[in-house]
Amino acid sequence: YHNASNYSASRTVISGDSCIKMEFKVNFICSPEADQTISFRVRRTIGSNTSIVFTDENIGSNMGIMFRNVYNGTFIDDLSESVVSNNANVSYQLQYKRNCLSGTIATNFGIVNGGNYIFLQEIYA
Repeated sequence: YHNASNYSASRTVISGDSCIKMEFKVNFICSPEADQTISFRVRRTIGSNTSIVFTDENIGSNMGIMFRNVYNGTFIDDLSESVVSNNANVSYQLQYKRNCLSGTIATNFGIVNGGNYIFLQEIYA
């Protein structure tokens, strides 16, 4: 997996029992050749602890037809399931992986510019 540029956001939480609602929009191209798909995941960092909180794998077609689309992700991260203190800094990073069964990627595909964003909102508990 690779870090998606400009797809990281941090929040200082009011309460360690809160939830963080995350929304992101990603314009992408995949499958310009057979068996090429794209996967997304979100990595959370609290202090020195990093964990994966969301994964969506193998988006696209295996038919070799270019697939240009918008990926809209919404995820609610319940911080009470991890050890988070009040006023802790919580960071999220969107990552992507280009999948290719043949092992060779001859055509560029992945995230493209235009209207992309990541948004965090604390749901105070």
